[in-house]
Amino acid sequence: MKKLLLLLMLTLLPSCAPWNAHSTIEADSSASPLIDLVDSTHIIRMLISQNKISGLLEEHDSEQLDLLLDNKSPAQMAFEAEVLSSISPLVAVYYFQKHKDRDECIEQLEALAMQYEDQIKFVLVDVERLFSLAQDAQIEEVPTLVLVKDREIIDQLNGDLSSDALKAWLSKYSA
Repeated sequence: MKKLLLLLMLTLLPSCAPWNAHSTIEADSSASPLIDLVDSTHIIRMLISQNKISGLLEEHDSEQLDLLLDNKSPAQMAFEAEVLSSISPLVAVYYFQKHKDRDECIEQLEALAMQYEDQIKFVLVDVERLFSLAQDAQIEEVPTLVLVKDREIIDQLNGDLSSDALKAWLSKYSA
């Protein structure tokens, strides 16, 4: 199942997501280094509704694909695919789209994502639109940053975060 999910991510999301820093599509210089799981989830939903997922996968077992589609939501598939494809630490940023400081927070995270581009991958999780992911991660406060390495949660940072606090926290985990 993990192999199929990884194959799904490696084949599907990079080629469909121009906002992805590792995309095969030429990105515009203003593209964000942050990966937005709302967008990735939308792509997966669209491909499921059009029955195109199996056509994009070179090696798949239809039974395994059915099991995956029956047991994982598109949001879970997008999150798992990003985690499985990451060889470096990943920071999942759980935030609320309508938070008063959202734009400032996203700008700060984009700057950090550029600074740590080769060391840490950043994934945005809008807790309102991707509630099941926040619930699975037991997120109780936003913003919350969760550091994942080798599919294990290593650390978590909660609440309103200053630039200095974020940099100090990230420097502990960068190469």
